[in-house]
Amino acid sequence: IPAVEMYLKYALLISKHFNWNKEYGLMVDDLKIVWYDSFNPQLKFMKNDIHFDIFCCFYNLGIMYFYKAQLLADEELHSSKKESMKCAKAAYYLFNRMRTYYYAGFVNTGFSDTDYSHLEVLESLVQGIFYKNLFNLFKEDEYKLGIDKIASIAGLAQKNFLHAYFVIHKKETII
Repeated sequence: IPAVEMYLKYALLISKHFNWNKEYGLMVDDLKIVWYDSFNPQLKFMKNDIHFDIFCCFYNLGIMYFYKAQLLADEELHSSKKESMKCAKAAYYLFNRMRTYYYAGFVNTGFSDTDYSHLEVLESLVQGIFYKNLFNLFKEDEYKLGIDKIASIAGLAQKNFLHAYFVIHKKETII
């Protein structure tokens, strides 16, 4: 993860210091960034835009954090659950940023991994993992916190997992 984070840091820096839009005069025009769909490697998309590379880095980094959050959530240690929550928060930020900030420039790629609904499912799943961990950390303190608060945390986990399910189910009925 550190190597991808370092690369992303420099890509974000480059995006701020060079012109990537021809409407603003001379621009970077000889950088071709190629992305291959994770689920269909024969499908490729090429664009002359550092923001596309940032979008791709956000996706790869988000998947790595999601995977790490999922693995750590299954461990019984409180420290693992807390680390899982940090990873879930990082993954949520990346997927949400992709969907709400960068997505408009990549809407016509035809990719399944960066499809809007796919990003929405990933966001919901990492939120579900976050609340699942929170529930598991606090469930033993139900008398201190109150059963209603513990139940509401469980409800938030369920709500996010269910939302992911419904987005997937809706997508399958459309196909």
